[in-house]
Amino acid sequence: MSLRKTAGPALAGLLSTLALAMLPGEAGAQDRDSHWGVSFGFTPRWSATQSTMPVGVLWDNVDELDLSGSALRVGIVRGSELGGDWGISFVRRRFRDESVIDFTSAGDARYVTDGVSLTGVEIHRFSPFVTVGGAVQIGMEYGGGVGTLAGDVVATNRADIGVLDVADALREHGIPIVPLARAELAAAVIAAPGLKVRIKGGFNFPGLQTFSVTINYLFGSR
Repeated sequence: MSLRKTAGPALAGLLSTLALAMLPGEAGAQDRDSHWGVSFGFTPRWSATQSTMPVGVLWDNVDELDLSGSALRVGIVRGSELGGDWGISFVRRRFRDESVIDFTSAGDARYVTDGVSLTGVEIHRFSPFVTVGGAVQIGMEYGGGVGTLAGDVVATNRADIGVLDVADALREHGIPIVPLARAELAAAVIAAPGLKVRIKGGFNFPGLQTFSVTINYLFGSR
């Protein structure tokens, strides 16, 4: 369950690049119509398996990966009604009990989650490719951040390990924090002045999500 030595610096560089890329630049014609607002998002289900995640980047010798759960996010945004937006969100991701990460062949253990959740902060941006009829936008939402885990993992095949705090277990294997990264295709509807409803899905590490809803409200839009 050891983190590859090259993964940490690479992820740190990726997150730094994302953060710089998503900060607002010089004001243009569209930026003059930008407003501050609030954002709320909900993901009914995310999942991560060996077939869908590049587990070899982070972990060696994974025999089984079966993680899933739900997620909430709330934050602040800055953007325009007919343009894109960027923001910072508080993320709360829950893991389904009895989710599994198995490292038996590497001489470690088969870990099963019990009451595990992830709490983190994420910088994100929505960039529309096209706006149709002044009401519908198609684009991409991407972002990055960091989080920490809380809860327990149970080593089901190692009686000498028993129950561990998930944060302690990760620190023992050189993973003090969990990187967050996502790139999702999105469709947004301007439902009312300042109110955007966005449906999206795609890569959202640590996992994939096929369906997620975000509601943004921009103050002062007319």
